[in-house]
Amino acid sequence: MAPAARDPVLRALAGLATGAAAGAAVITGGLVVLRTVQQGGGAETQDPGSLVLSAAVFLGLVVAAASGWLLSRGIEEIWRRGVTATLAVFGALMLALLGVPADWMGGRGGLLAYLTVLLAGALYAGVHAHRAA
Repeated sequence: MAPAARDPVLRALAGLATGAAAGAAVITGGLVVLRTVQQGGGAETQDPGSLVLSAAVFLGLVVAAASGWLLSRGIEEIWRRGVTATLAVFGALMLALLGVPADWMGGRGGLLAYLTVLLAGALYAGVHAHRAA
């Protein structure tokens, strides 16, 4: 393999970007589900919104941390892998917050468009992460 393909910085950045985009995609997907449930109307005895959103955020953070950790497995120092996973979690939160303006401006359509962008970004970064491994 080429020496540039084994670069630990490239591995860390690819793992961070993939984790952040994938985690934000899970959170945004949960927000799309929440908006769909809310739009359905109907009389409800309990609001499922907090459960749906809480589960989506938790799963998104787990996906971000796991992706950041696993895609940086070629880095020998454990603490550097941990930093990569932690930064992927914070990146996922920041990217998920960008879903708020997408929701305000475009509603569910805006969220679906933003979700598509996040999935494309995660796929692109994931391809580069596997090349770096």
